[in-house]
Amino acid sequence: MRRFTLQQHGFLPDVSTVTNLSILTEAAAGAIDNKEQLTDFAKAFDQVDHGLSVSKLGKSGFSKSACELMTSSLTLRHTAD
Repeated sequence: MRRFTLQQHGFLPDVSTVTNLSILTEAAAGAIDNKEQLTDFAKAFDQVDHGLSVSKLGKSGFSKSACELMTSSLTLRHTAD
């Protein structure tokens, strides 16, 4: 029998996107209250093609200056390692 974590909300009885958002909201509020970081976006951005991402932003209607800002942010980004 496959076991699910408490965070699993897809296709399970008695849970939904509403309950999932409730848990996420509670976790975010707790992190803010405790001055903690909830997620690590740096790791997420390290896994995607930056050029492709900025290109998709442009095709989605973002202005040229917004795309240039994103390109600059991604290019000049550094880690604290």
